[in-house]
Amino acid sequence: MKMKSKSVIIVFLVSFSLFSCKSDYDKHIEQFGECSEKKKEEKKYKHSNIQEALNAFDFEVARDYLACHPNKGFYANGHRENHESEILGTTNPYQEDLEQIVTAEITYFVSQGEYKRAEATAKEANLMEVYEKISGEGFEEKLDEMIKKK
Repeated sequence: MKMKSKSVIIVFLVSFSLFSCKSDYDKHIEQFGECSEKKKEEKKYKHSNIQEALNAFDFEVARDYLACHPNKGFYANGHRENHESEILGTTNPYQEDLEQIVTAEITYFVSQGEYKRAEATAKEANLMEVYEKISGEGFEEKLDEMIKKK
């Protein structure tokens, strides 16, 4: 009888410890949230997160929050290469936020006719496909027109 109750207690403790441990992904998100809250308080930002900053076209604040990611190459299951993450269905919170910011910036710059600035932003983030998608077909012609006008 004693042996059975000890086994049950051990199984319970092992199970509890496995389920109570946070995943690396959860730790990443928690650290990101803590850093974001600290920045908002210290810098007196009006916006609480990246999405709020983007809604207000405050790209500088959005990028400052982006810097809160503790590990830029993080993936939920430990894989670090972008293509590998797509295949395995993992997430990279930093990459997702970066793409969200760059997409908003490019959309804004294109809407303002600032094609060179939009293209530079896409190149900086290595996301030219976003620029091409947003600016549509003929984006190179639009860029050439802007250059000729100046």
